[in-house]
Amino acid sequence: MFKEKILTTLNDRYYFLKNYLSDNLPRIFYRTAFNKKISRAEYIQHYELSSEYIDEIVDFWEPYETINLLWHKAFSAISGIQDPRYIPEDIFYKNIEPTLNRYDLAPAYVDKNMTDKLFYAFKRPQTLLRNMNGLYYNADYQPIHLEEALDFIKSYVQEHKVILKPSIDSGAGKNVKILDFRGRNPSVILKKVTKLFKDYDQDFIVQIFLYQHDSFSQMHEESLNTIRLISLRLNGKIHILSRVVRMGNNGSYTDNAKSGSITCGFDEKGYLNPYAVNHWNYEIYKKLYDCFAI
Repeated sequence: MFKEKILTTLNDRYYFLKNYLSDNLPRIFYRTAFNKKISRAEYIQHYELSSEYIDEIVDFWEPYETINLLWHKAFSAISGIQDPRYIPEDIFYKNIEPTLNRYDLAPAYVDKNMTDKLFYAFKRPQTLLRNMNGLYYNADYQPIHLEEALDFIKSYVQEHKVILKPSIDSGAGKNVKILDFRGRNPSVILKKVTKLFKDYDQDFIVQIFLYQHDSFSQMHEESLNTIRLISLRLNGKIHILSRVVRMGNNGSYTDNAKSGSITCGFDEKGYLNPYAVNHWNYEIYKKLYDCFAI
């Protein structure tokens, strides 16, 4: 009986610790990462929240969460806006986003080789070749041999740039490559493409290189710059909660955060904010308007 009680107690403590870590580690991670990034930003070093505003923030959030005031400090320092309703990033990603989204259903949508079937009614990058679970398919999902795949891509890239990327687990620009073999010797192209296919092994996709509109290209012509929206479906209506344009930086050909992308918000009429921020250092880009002097 004593042994059973000990085992039951240990089991209860194990599940308590497991649930506690599951609930708190993501928030600890976000706060630690944020504090590390924000500590390098010069603009926040000389910015202080008033005691009245701090009281307002604490009073607003007290029924819900204990919050880190650094989030509001950064938000106010960048935007000049003081609003206690600003949602700290760790609370958004740990509490709100998982509550409003079924993460367990996400794997059904992550394979880029399936977007042509799932989102056929929308404009998408044109696919040239697919590798799904180690097998090769053309753009119409018809199976082809490796030799056919190599010959087709070798011929196409002699005159066109293409994008090669993993079809699964390729977020944030991970392992995305621009292949520009125009004017190269066909035998050299074949060797390089063969090696790339071997390195990527399986679950990858080859698509045409997209040339964006001049108004977007002038932001940062080396990258494919994008508009990102956060929407909320509530009571049968779609509400847009956040709007930003994200662009590459320092010659990077992706607009993801790890490459030092710049993010700028805009309002419902399409007017940009008078500032933009770099994800890693939270540097303020006050001169962004110079890019849009058209």
